Amino acid sequence: MGIFDKRQSIPRRELKEFFKKNSGRIPGTGGGRYSQREREKMFDRKVGFKYGSQIDKNEFRKIVRDAKLDKLKAKTPQGKRKTTQDFRYLKEEIGGKNI
Repeated sequence: MGIFDKRQSIPRRELKEFFKKNSGRIPGTGGGRYSQREREKMFDRKVGFKYGSQIDKNEFRKIVRDAKLDKLKAKTPQGKRKTTQDFRYLKEEIGGKNI
């Protein structure tokens, strides 16, 4: 269940805590996981201070769309795999069904 399944927007601090406390399971990898440190770095890289103190569904959709564009821009197979995993994690684990 994603964080936006029941709510329209959440504070940035709460989203960061959700990243931090989430299981880190990467969908479609057969049990792969992100460590807590990797999830914190991903939050800083993808969300950072680009958005206001409240993150709504539309802003999170932009974050997911940017992750998809990163996936398409990747040049090496390792880069494509990493960005695909980032995209899946953001879309399915964090965003939920409504993103």
